[in-house]
Amino acid sequence: VAVGDDSISVEWYKTGGTNLTTDASQDAYNSTAGTRTSSLTLTDVDVSDSSSYTCQVTFDTDSVSTETRLDVVDLVAPSKTTVNTGVDAVLTCTYTEISDEPSQPTIKWFHGDTEISSGVLSGDGETNLTISSPDKNDNGESYSCSFSYTIDSVTEEFNTTAAQLFVRDIESDDNDLRVIKYGNSVFLECTVYGDSDITIDWSFDDSPYSALIPLL
Repeated sequence: VAVGDDSISVEWYKTGGTNLTTDASQDAYNSTAGTRTSSLTLTDVDVSDSSSYTCQVTFDTDSVSTETRLDVVDLVAPSKTTVNTGVDAVLTCTYTEISDEPSQPTIKWFHGDTEISSGVLSGDGETNLTISSPDKNDNGESYSCSFSYTIDSVTEEFNTTAAQLFVRDIESDDNDLRVIKYGNSVFLECTVYGDSDITIDWSFDDSPYSALIPLL
Protein backbone atom coordinates (compact mmCIF):
# COMPACT_ATOMS: atom_id res chain seq x y z
CA VAL A 1 0.00 0.00 0.00
CA ALA A 2 1.52 3.32 -1.11
CA VAL A 3 0.58 6.59 0.59
CA GLY A 4 0.74 9.98 -1.14
CA ASP A 5 -1.06 12.01 -3.81
CA ASP A 6 -2.58 10.67 -7.02
CA SER A 7 0.75 10.78 -8.87
CA ILE A 8 1.71 7.48 -7.20
CA SER A 9 2.80 4.69 -9.57
CA VAL A 10 3.79 1.18 -8.54
CA GLU A 11 6.06 -1.32 -10.30
CA TRP A 12 7.07 -4.87 -9.35
CA TYR A 13 10.45 -6.47 -10.01
CA LYS A 14 11.98 -9.90 -9.52
CA THR A 15 15.66 -10.34 -8.64
CA GLY A 16 17.68 -9.74 -11.80
CA GLY A 17 15.54 -6.80 -12.91
CA THR A 18 12.61 -8.69 -14.46
CA ASN A 19 9.67 -6.27 -14.54
CA LEU A 20 6.46 -7.99 -13.43
CA THR A 21 4.24 -4.92 -13.37
CA THR A 22 2.02 -6.19 -16.19
CA ASP A 23 1.22 -9.26 -14.01
CA ALA A 24 0.17 -7.12 -11.04
CA SER A 25 -3.17 -5.56 -10.20
CA GLN A 26 -3.44 -1.95 -9.06
CA ASP A 27 -6.45 -0.37 -7.40
CA ALA A 28 -7.66 3.14 -8.20
CA TYR A 29 -6.27 5.96 -6.09
CA ASN A 30 -8.17 6.40 -2.81
CA SER A 31 -8.39 10.18 -2.44
CA THR A 32 -9.83 9.97 1.09
CA ALA A 33 -7.02 7.86 2.51
CA GLY A 34 -4.41 9.10 0.02
CA THR A 35 -3.39 5.55 -0.86
CA ARG A 36 -2.96 3.28 -3.85
CA THR A 37 -2.87 -0.52 -3.40
CA SER A 38 -1.03 -2.89 -5.73
CA SER A 39 -0.76 -6.68 -5.50
CA LEU A 40 1.19 -9.34 -7.37
CA THR A 41 -0.20 -12.88 -7.65
CA LEU A 42 2.00 -15.79 -8.74
CA THR A 43 0.11 -18.89 -9.88
CA ASP A 44 1.35 -22.49 -10.12
CA VAL A 45 4.63 -21.57 -8.46
CA ASP A 46 7.65 -23.85 -8.61
CA VAL A 47 11.19 -23.70 -7.25
CA SER A 48 12.28 -21.37 -10.06
CA ASP A 49 10.03 -18.70 -8.52
CA SER A 50 12.13 -18.62 -5.34
CA SER A 51 13.51 -15.09 -5.40
CA SER A 52 13.29 -11.61 -3.93
CA TYR A 53 10.42 -9.44 -5.18
CA THR A 54 10.55 -5.64 -5.04
CA CYS A 55 7.60 -3.27 -4.96
CA GLN A 56 8.86 0.10 -6.23
CA VAL A 57 6.74 3.20 -5.67
CA THR A 58 7.36 6.43 -7.58
CA PHE A 59 6.14 9.87 -6.51
CA ASP A 60 6.84 12.25 -9.40
CA THR A 61 10.65 11.99 -9.57
CA ASP A 62 11.23 10.33 -6.18
CA SER A 63 10.94 6.59 -5.53
CA VAL A 64 10.99 4.18 -2.59
CA SER A 65 10.86 0.39 -2.55
CA THR A 66 10.21 -2.55 -0.29
CA GLU A 67 11.46 -6.11 -0.81
CA THR A 68 9.91 -9.48 0.02
CA ARG A 69 11.62 -12.86 -0.18
CA LEU A 70 9.68 -15.84 -1.54
CA ASP A 71 10.97 -19.38 -1.04
CA VAL A 72 9.12 -22.22 -2.74
CA VAL A 73 9.52 -25.58 -1.00
CA ASP A 74 9.37 -28.75 -3.08
CA LEU A 75 9.14 -32.04 -1.20
CA VAL A 76 8.88 -35.34 -3.07
CA ALA A 77 8.64 -38.93 -1.83
CA PRO A 78 8.61 -42.03 -4.07
CA SER A 79 5.17 -43.35 -4.99
CA LYS A 80 6.22 -46.90 -4.15
CA THR A 81 9.25 -49.01 -3.28
CA THR A 82 9.45 -52.75 -4.05
CA VAL A 83 11.96 -55.17 -2.49
CA ASN A 84 12.29 -58.90 -1.97
CA THR A 85 11.53 -60.26 1.48
CA GLY A 86 14.46 -59.88 3.88
CA VAL A 87 16.13 -57.15 1.78
CA ASP A 88 16.40 -53.72 3.43
CA ALA A 89 14.05 -51.15 1.89
CA VAL A 90 15.25 -47.55 1.52
CA LEU A 91 12.68 -44.79 1.06
CA THR A 92 14.02 -41.45 -0.14
CA CYS A 93 12.44 -38.05 0.44
CA THR A 94 13.92 -35.19 -1.62
CA TYR A 95 13.50 -31.51 -0.89
CA THR A 96 14.67 -28.09 -2.00
CA GLU A 97 16.45 -25.99 0.55
CA ILE A 98 15.27 -22.58 1.70
CA SER A 99 17.79 -19.82 1.11
CA ASP A 100 19.00 -17.92 4.17
CA GLU A 101 17.29 -20.47 6.40
CA PRO A 102 16.18 -18.72 9.61
CA SER A 103 16.31 -22.00 11.54
CA GLN A 104 17.42 -25.54 10.95
CA PRO A 105 14.56 -27.26 9.11
CA THR A 106 13.50 -30.70 10.30
CA ILE A 107 12.25 -33.82 8.55
CA LYS A 108 9.79 -36.32 9.99
CA TRP A 109 8.90 -39.79 8.71
CA PHE A 110 5.54 -41.41 9.36
CA HIS A 111 4.33 -45.01 9.19
CA GLY A 112 0.67 -44.45 8.49
CA ASP A 113 -0.22 -41.70 10.96
CA THR A 114 2.49 -42.63 13.47
CA GLU A 115 5.73 -40.61 13.60
CA ILE A 116 8.69 -42.99 13.53
CA SER A 117 11.69 -40.74 12.83
CA SER A 118 12.68 -37.09 13.18
CA GLY A 119 15.86 -35.13 12.60
CA VAL A 120 17.55 -32.01 11.27
CA LEU A 121 18.01 -31.76 7.51
CA SER A 122 21.59 -32.19 6.37
CA GLY A 123 21.50 -29.90 3.34
CA ASP A 124 22.23 -32.55 0.71
CA GLY A 125 18.74 -32.39 -0.78
CA GLU A 126 17.45 -35.76 0.40
CA THR A 127 16.85 -37.88 3.46
CA ASN A 128 16.44 -41.66 3.67
CA LEU A 129 14.40 -44.03 5.81
CA THR A 130 15.69 -47.61 6.01
CA ILE A 131 13.26 -50.43 6.83
CA SER A 132 15.33 -53.41 7.91
CA SER A 133 14.51 -56.92 6.68
CA PRO A 134 10.84 -56.36 5.78
CA ASP A 135 8.63 -59.40 5.24
CA LYS A 136 5.15 -60.18 3.92
CA ASN A 137 3.60 -58.49 6.96
CA ASP A 138 5.07 -55.18 5.75
CA ASN A 139 3.62 -55.55 2.26
CA GLY A 140 1.39 -52.61 1.29
CA GLU A 141 2.32 -50.46 4.30
CA SER A 142 2.33 -46.66 3.76
CA TYR A 143 5.09 -44.20 4.65
CA SER A 144 5.31 -40.43 4.24
CA CYS A 145 7.57 -37.56 5.24
CA SER A 146 7.08 -33.94 6.26
CA PHE A 147 9.38 -30.93 6.14
CA SER A 148 9.08 -28.01 8.55
CA TYR A 149 10.89 -24.80 9.43
CA THR A 150 10.24 -21.85 11.72
CA ILE A 151 10.27 -18.12 10.97
CA ASP A 152 9.58 -15.64 13.78
CA SER A 153 8.08 -18.39 15.97
CA VAL A 154 5.68 -19.43 13.18
CA THR A 155 6.19 -23.00 11.94
CA GLU A 156 5.41 -23.98 8.36
CA GLU A 157 5.01 -27.68 7.59
CA PHE A 158 4.74 -29.47 4.24
CA ASN A 159 3.69 -33.09 3.82
CA THR A 160 4.14 -35.63 1.03
CA THR A 161 1.60 -38.11 -0.18
CA ALA A 162 2.05 -41.62 1.19
CA ALA A 163 4.62 -43.95 -0.39
CA GLN A 164 3.70 -47.63 -0.33
CA LEU A 165 6.19 -50.38 0.44
CA PHE A 166 5.73 -53.67 -1.40
CA VAL A 167 7.58 -56.79 -0.24
CA ARG A 168 7.80 -59.70 -2.67
CA ASP A 169 7.29 -63.11 -1.10
CA ILE A 170 5.62 -66.42 -1.92
CA GLU A 171 3.70 -68.71 0.39
CA SER A 172 2.68 -72.22 -0.64
CA ASP A 173 0.89 -75.14 1.02
CA ASP A 174 2.59 -76.51 4.12
CA ASN A 175 2.51 -80.02 2.66
CA ASP A 176 5.30 -80.54 0.11
CA LEU A 177 4.01 -84.05 -0.61
CA ARG A 178 0.45 -84.92 -1.63
CA VAL A 179 -0.84 -88.50 -1.93
CA ILE A 180 -4.32 -88.92 -3.47
CA LYS A 181 -6.37 -91.69 -5.05
CA TYR A 182 -6.13 -92.10 -8.80
CA GLY A 183 -8.92 -90.20 -10.57
CA ASN A 184 -9.55 -87.74 -7.73
CA SER A 185 -8.94 -84.00 -7.98
CA VAL A 186 -6.29 -82.10 -6.08
CA PHE A 187 -6.16 -78.40 -5.22
CA LEU A 188 -2.75 -76.69 -5.04
CA GLU A 189 -2.40 -73.08 -3.98
CA CYS A 190 0.32 -70.48 -3.58
CA THR A 191 -0.02 -66.93 -2.31
CA VAL A 192 2.23 -64.22 -3.75
CA TYR A 193 2.95 -60.93 -2.00
CA GLY A 194 4.12 -57.77 -3.77
CA ASP A 195 2.79 -54.98 -5.96
CA SER A 196 0.24 -55.35 -8.74
CA ASP A 197 2.85 -56.33 -11.35
CA ILE A 198 2.66 -60.02 -10.47
CA THR A 199 2.63 -62.90 -12.95
CA ILE A 200 2.13 -66.49 -11.73
CA ASP A 201 3.17 -69.51 -13.80
CA TRP A 202 2.84 -73.18 -12.89
CA SER A 203 5.07 -75.97 -14.17
CA PHE A 204 5.00 -79.78 -14.14
CA ASP A 205 8.31 -81.63 -14.28
CA ASP A 206 9.99 -78.36 -15.34
CA SER A 207 7.53 -77.87 -18.21
CA PRO A 208 4.82 -75.18 -18.34
CA TYR A 209 1.47 -76.45 -17.10
CA SER A 210 -1.53 -74.67 -18.65
CA ALA A 211 -4.52 -76.65 -17.29
CA LEU A 212 -5.11 -74.11 -14.58
CA ILE A 213 -8.09 -72.58 -12.84
CA PRO A 214 -8.06 -68.84 -13.76
CA LEU A 215 -6.83 -66.51 -11.04
CA LEU A 216 -9.62 -64.62 -9.27
